[in-house]
Amino acid sequence: KSALALKLKRDLDLVRRILLHLEGGIENASPSGFGGFIEDGYKIQAIHYHVQLLRDAGLIEADEIVPGQWWPERMTWSAPNPVA
Repeated sequence: KSALALKLKRDLDLVRRILLHLEGGIENASPSGFGGFIEDGYKIQAIHYHVQLLRDAGLIEADEIVPGQWWPERMTWSAPNPVA
């Protein structure tokens, strides 16, 4: 694991918010769509880390555009209904 991953903890509220964000449509599936997250106090490193966790769990498809920066593409059928 990277040193950054060891410092970050899973934030289930952030996970839920990312899933809801992606559920809103393909236009939300870009790093630029996370501006509201940053305005609400989330660090970009935490957002990328949680996108990676969601990809590792098979809940979303995402690409690592540069080391440590993950671009979410879409939710998979494995993702739970995040509103529930």
